[in-house]
Amino acid sequence: MPSHGRHEKIVFWGTVESHLLLTLVEERGKNWADLVQNFPGRRSTQLRNRYIRIVKGREKVAQSLSRNVCRTCGEI
Repeated sequence: MPSHGRHEKIVFWGTVESHLLLTLVEERGKNWADLVQNFPGRRSTQLRNRYIRIVKGREKVAQSLSRNVCRTCGEI
């Protein structure tokens, strides 16, 4: 039975994409409409949401509250 849910075409964020996002935000600021041009297949809201999730995750790690870290390298 085929699945026709709205999450069918989700593409998960890779490490390279996440690092690129952080680098671009540092260099150019949080102009999501401008940054989205560097991420084919992504929308500006996806960039904003990913950035917020990374920042909040780092805050939790700093406070030792996060359980969502790689057990090998410690990255979020």
